[in-house]
Amino acid sequence: MANTQALKRRIRSVGNTRQITKAMEMVSAAKMRRVQAAAERAHIYSDAAIAILRRTASSPEATRSPYFKPADVKAKLYIIISSDSGLAGAYNSNIFNFAHKRFNDDRAQGIRPHIIAIGRKGAHHFSRATNVELIGDYENVPDNPDVNVFASIVESIKKGVEDGQYCGVELIYNQFRSTMNQQAAGLQLVPIAPPTDTTETRPRRGGS
Repeated sequence: MANTQALKRRIRSVGNTRQITKAMEMVSAAKMRRVQAAAERAHIYSDAAIAILRRTASSPEATRSPYFKPADVKAKLYIIISSDSGLAGAYNSNIFNFAHKRFNDDRAQGIRPHIIAIGRKGAHHFSRATNVELIGDYENVPDNPDVNVFASIVESIKKGVEDGQYCGVELIYNQFRSTMNQQAAGLQLVPIAPPTDTTETRPRRGGS
């Protein structure tokens, strides 16, 4: 009899867990759709902005700007976006592996990586990494952040480039392909490169 009651309680517990999981799944799916729609809208702006900047890079005025002509220094700034929480599969490990490949390329040229980490997982990971300098970290950034959230990051990039502290600035993040497939990608922000016959507005992908 006791075993029967325990089994019934177990069945009820599993049923309750299933209901909670189903509710969480519905909330997550709705949240994913909102974020995905916002990301698609942002692509329109980012593609246009990148194309304009690359065309501007061909102008004579650009040769006098530190944003188009890299400084002759041995430091590079990386803006790296990760998640705040775990249970995300290879989402964060792909980012970290991609970033460390970049760092190895830098060290081969005597360049020291400086990092601004967005996301708790990235901040924790790079705070323990060797031969890198973590100069800033940001956690709990909302899915639809106010532009002022990134004001201090933009100011760090602006000051670092205009003061000649960095030979380049690169954004590293996971590029969304589907709900089950995100690929680590890097986007060179500085120096702004002129277009070529093979230049695409989308950032480069993979570890090459």
